Amino acid sequence: MKIFKEIKQVPTNFDRFDICEAYYLFFSQWHNGQTSIEYQRLSKMLGYFKPSPLLRTGRDLTPNGFNIYCNLIRKNRKD
Repeated sequence: MKIFKEIKQVPTNFDRFDICEAYYLFFSQWHNGQTSIEYQRLSKMLGYFKPSPLLRTGRDLTPNGFNIYCNLIRKNRKD
């Protein structure tokens, strides 16, 4: 994931929609199976957030949402 190392961490704006989209994408792509905490949070999140069917990659996020998503990956990666 070279792209995430090259992107500078920038301040993000507080926008609930961007936060939900970024966390949804992170949990759906980076969970460790159905027994993981990430999968449990994803399942709980689907009770209040209905993502767009077009939301598939980080490129589908707003710039602010993409920054949040990249920060989540950086914070949770195990290199």
